[in-house]
Amino acid sequence: MSVKLLVFLRDIIEAKAYLDWSRAKRIRPQDHIIIAVSPNVRVFLSKRGLFPHDTLAYFDSRSHQKTLEQYIPMDAWIRSQFKFVDHHGMSTSYGDMILWYLRRSISRWLFAVEIVSAAIEKNGPLGIVVYRRHRAGSSLRRFREGETYFFDAARLLARERGLSLTVLGPGRFLALAALAQEWMRSTLNFWAAGAISFVAGPFYKKKLPAKYPRSPVIFVNDTYRMGFLSQALRPAAARPHILLRRWDHWGAPAPVGSGAFFDGTVSFGMLERCCEESGDSRNRLAAALGRLAAGIKNNKTLFSWRGVSLAPTLSALIESSQSAYMLDAHRRAAALRALFKIIKPAAVISAGDRDEDPFIGEICRQEGIPAVLISHGSHAPPKGELERAAWDEHGRHLILAPYPFVAVQSSLADQFLDEYQSRAVRIYTGPLIWGRAIDAQKSKLLRQKLFGQLDIKRVVVHASSTKKDGGRLYIFETPDEYVRSIYELAAVINSMPQTALVVCFRPSGEIGVDELKLLIPFSDRVILSVDEPFVNVLGMADLLVSFSSTTIEEALCNRVPVLLYGGEGRYQHVRAWSHEEGQTLPVAPVYHVGRSQWLAGALSQILAMDFSLIRSGGLFDAYRLNPDQIVPLDSFLERLGVIEGFSDKSREKFLPVA
Repeated sequence: MSVKLLVFLRDIIEAKAYLDWSRAKRIRPQDHIIIAVSPNVRVFLSKRGLFPHDTLAYFDSRSHQKTLEQYIPMDAWIRSQFKFVDHHGMSTSYGDMILWYLRRSISRWLFAVEIVSAAIEKNGPLGIVVYRRHRAGSSLRRFREGETYFFDAARLLARERGLSLTVLGPGRFLALAALAQEWMRSTLNFWAAGAISFVAGPFYKKKLPAKYPRSPVIFVNDTYRMGFLSQALRPAAARPHILLRRWDHWGAPAPVGSGAFFDGTVSFGMLERCCEESGDSRNRLAAALGRLAAGIKNNKTLFSWRGVSLAPTLSALIESSQSAYMLDAHRRAAALRALFKIIKPAAVISAGDRDEDPFIGEICRQEGIPAVLISHGSHAPPKGELERAAWDEHGRHLILAPYPFVAVQSSLADQFLDEYQSRAVRIYTGPLIWGRAIDAQKSKLLRQKLFGQLDIKRVVVHASSTKKDGGRLYIFETPDEYVRSIYELAAVINSMPQTALVVCFRPSGEIGVDELKLLIPFSDRVILSVDEPFVNVLGMADLLVSFSSTTIEEALCNRVPVLLYGGEGRYQHVRAWSHEEGQTLPVAPVYHVGRSQWLAGALSQILAMDFSLIRSGGLFDAYRLNPDQIVPLDSFLERLGVIEGFSDKSREKFLPVA
């Protein structure tokens, strides 16, 4: 039976606008179907007596596969068409950066088109209601909240299918006010940064050699425990450890001395307007981006899905936001090169967590600076074309970024580097910024705090990652898939006596703590963990359940067995023993369950096993580096002459998991 209206809502702002519109128009609930693109919207509207659909019926595992298959030739075409080498001979970083952002835009557009198209086919509406945000300005680094993928998909599909289109928005006055605010913010940022660099940059440049006469160790990030790593690598007579920054808020340079773990900060943004940037190279980059945009615009067939073309949207994105950002990156690369020539860093250490990371690695490779990439992510070798394509750009921006040295934290990462033929020299360090060893006493105290006197024999921990709006096709769960996996797991655990579930959760824009509590059947044995350190929660676990996350490798490094579950079983992060109905499971480090109806049987078998047997012997050796391979990072840097001598107490902080 057809419905009159099909409504797509991505967030609370859009949901509120829809409620105002439906009240004003006196729309009856039975005349429309609302599709909540995020769990937050579903909860928000449910509290108001509406019962929206989630995305699961319109974007399933088959959809993940089909859209990724559609993306692969687009990626190959962009790769073949974008050719640029700057005046210093750098090319890898520019290609990787444009692919990183275009991949995200294409994936989100495919996600939106697939959902809108499937919803039209299943519900047969007479019209579509969608919210339209203003587009992000060209001065912004990339599409942010101004993304219009769902609006574009709805508009094009409504036209192609002969449906009416109702466009919601903030109203003309509010839209103009938002655009004016965005213009003022971006303009102020641009001119403030430019003015500071132009006026103060030469003085800053002149003072740097005197401020850092002894070549410092530069840390590119203060996230992912890098500050603790700095402390652990600091002997009594260390070189200064400096945190690299671009700007502080509103274009002001980062204050020297900020950051408890570092001796100071250094701002390459201060040099952006007073360092040498090749005008010819910049013009050639602009021309290469122009050719790419024109080529996409003329290739509507390749950049199409479900009868609509992404080509005009993607071409416009490159001509505005992406070109501005790439030209900005060209200037930043010049500033970084100038900075490194002035202060002559003894070493550069990065966790792969900032946009400039590929440029930093390539500059260091060219200039002969020892730069070590310690990826904050988990990297497992792909098991087929889909996985290979899905992990490619992710790896290029992280573990495959063009650094001269890369820290290998696990045997899986080593295999990943083999698969993608990494040129970096490998340092077999074992886990450094993830995968810490469990502290049994801290985990015991946490268990007592969370469960008190409850009679709990087995503890299952769920920890996984989710990506919004189809930002990572196939290899990650959507927010709705993530919620469904936890719901199904919680329902089974609630039926199992003397068994508890701890859900490790990081709130996001798609789902918060309050919303998750309303969607999951929590109880005294199914609890939520938000603030507790993950390693302490992991120390309580008899079993970790996840779909795709660094927590999988953290568990395996600590000899905690893993159950891969979620996403209708489409993906295995690592090779696992797959369970089917009626099957007896062997003792193994990793299991996989593909269907919800098999989950209870698999959990019953796994949790009944002798865990002392599972954790003994060599079951986990395939996921851990051989101790004979491991070269502590401090020893490696010491051999390069970067650092001198360490105390045993300092080294203990970052010893590999035993």
